[in-house]
Amino acid sequence: MKMTGAKNCLLAALLCCAAAHGASGVGQTPASGCAPSKTSGRRYKVVKAMPRLGERISGYPKWKREMVMAGGATTRKSYDVCYGGVRYSVGTERESDVIKWVGTHDPAFRTPEGLAAGDTLEKVLAAAKTEVSAEPGWAFIVYLPSGWWAAFVQGPSMTEGELPPSAGVSFFFKRDNWVGPRAAPTPVP
Repeated sequence: MKMTGAKNCLLAALLCCAAAHGASGVGQTPASGCAPSKTSGRRYKVVKAMPRLGERISGYPKWKREMVMAGGATTRKSYDVCYGGVRYSVGTERESDVIKWVGTHDPAFRTPEGLAAGDTLEKVLAAAKTEVSAEPGWAFIVYLPSGWWAAFVQGPSMTEGELPPSAGVSFFFKRDNWVGPRAAPTPVP
């Protein structure tokens, strides 16, 4: 989910996939907790408040010039934080440090619908009662009633082919620029 400097979007998308799934592929997630994971070595700063869209960051580590892919063509300043034993990546507006994106692939995270990383597309669609949309080059996404999005990636371009019902959730995210399924990308046929 990270990229350093101003690398191109394809590289960032590939790094996003690798961070979300581990080196071996879809459905794998690192162990939960706030200590550095053995696979990524990333450190997560414990914060006192749940990251929320529209709020300024407080108590976050110094920015290390890392960016998070917050969509197919959107990057944000990135911070790795932990709240309530769950690891999150937080993306902020560059100038104001206002939170614009929150994402997690931590297995300890559960949406209000009870969904977790690795749950199947079939289970997500039953809870969401909406369609799958594709954001080319980034992820297949499903909007949930809670305001979270479930994201699935498949293939080198992240959105290759038809997503099978057995596909597992890669990560969950919220972002400020889309509210509800009416503003979602075009549904996948």
